[in-house]
Amino acid sequence: MEGENFTTKESTELLQYIATNMVTKEDVRVIIREEVPPMISKALNKAKNEIMDYVDKKDREYKGELNLKIQKEDERVSEVISHLHKQNIIDEDKSGQLKKMSPFFQAG
Repeated sequence: MEGENFTTKESTELLQYIATNMVTKEDVRVIIREEVPPMISKALNKAKNEIMDYVDKKDREYKGELNLKIQKEDERVSEVISHLHKQNIIDEDKSGQLKKMSPFFQAG
């Protein structure tokens, strides 16, 4: 087969064959709906729900961890801003502007 080229006619025939014989997503959905017994369907739905609950739980955990890391970094940046202000490198207005850019509310 190496070195052989398809003719335009052969390519067209091949594409037509694939187009008429391929299985679509909708075909699979119909087959699953028709051939999966209700008991298995319930088990699949239960498994799907358990997986989604697990994914949601992990998502919340990761968001919480990320939030804590961002808060720590924000505290570090705030300390640097305060240090720069104390050293008279930046004035109070600039210090306030920089602290307002924080992703978390800072009183005072």
